[in-house]
Amino acid sequence: MTTSTCIGCGCDDFHACPGGCFWRRVDKDARLGVCSECEGHVEAWDRGDRTPHAVPAAEHEALAEGRLRIMRPEQRKPIGGGPCMHDWPYEDVRDSDCCRWCGMSFVRHVFTEFP
Repeated sequence: MTTSTCIGCGCDDFHACPGGCFWRRVDKDARLGVCSECEGHVEAWDRGDRTPHAVPAAEHEALAEGRLRIMRPEQRKPIGGGPCMHDWPYEDVRDSDCCRWCGMSFVRHVFTEFP
């Protein structure tokens, strides 16, 4: 079963708005819609604008449970021949992560570069 997500608030078929909601507009093929709590987005939907304006509720739930990791924007690699400044790809760095630039594991970094 496909899950549709509201472009206004991010609720979906399994995560309704507080107090409940229903679909005003829905496109099951695109997996998007506008729920009854987001009346302000119906006009945009009718014009063909399907731009999401909220993080999907399922993503919030996954983040709260630790099942989702958020990528950090990649920093520009410093110019020069000095030691690597390391750019860890996720906001919540874990032992298995590796630097985007040199490939050093986070565990090795901790044990070799910290006093």
